[in-house]
Amino acid sequence: MYFILALRFLLEIIAILGFLLVLIIKQSWIEKGVFLLLDVALVFFWSYYMAPKASHSLLGWQRLVAEFLIFILVSLGFWRIYGWKAAMIYFILAMGNLFFLYLFHLN
Repeated sequence: MYFILALRFLLEIIAILGFLLVLIIKQSWIEKGVFLLLDVALVFFWSYYMAPKASHSLLGWQRLVAEFLIFILVSLGFWRIYGWKAAMIYFILAMGNLFFLYLFHLN
């Protein structure tokens, strides 16, 4: 179970750092701005609605839908930035982790 929680933490860190790295990678300034804004929006959304001790934390199916949509959004962003292989690896790890989190009631 600790592996599942550690993987979840790692996936969250990879999402944030992956979008920040676009500032270094040779992309257009528009893409850099879009991914920076997306990164900031994800951090604020996650801290306000997804953090376990947040006052407005989502629960149940609402949380599951939000997590699913966030991981799809990050996977699509990774596809644009790093290519389809990196996006698929992230997506498979994220969906597998999400499945096991809810299977073992670790959410």
